[in-house]
Amino acid sequence: MRIKMQPRADGLCVKCRNGQVTEDVDGGVSTFCNSMMVPWRIARPVVRCTDFEDRQNESEHEMRTIAWTLRTDARGKVGFAPPDKKKD
Repeated sequence: MRIKMQPRADGLCVKCRNGQVTEDVDGGVSTFCNSMMVPWRIARPVVRCTDFEDRQNESEHEMRTIAWTLRTDARGKVGFAPPDKKKD
């Protein structure tokens, strides 16, 4: 049995944290990927990408900045502490 994949019209770049999609008044669409140091233009809709990061989900860095940590002191007391207020 052969399965034929239909390419998605919008592609993954629309939902990716690294994607930048622009549309002009004439209906022309330009898509760029910003996952590297220099953004590159994407010519066709992408259906699979190893650098895809869903923009609706928080990144690991964002989760670490808001996460409470479990700490113990010398007496063995255990408790939660708010995240450190370090500058990144």
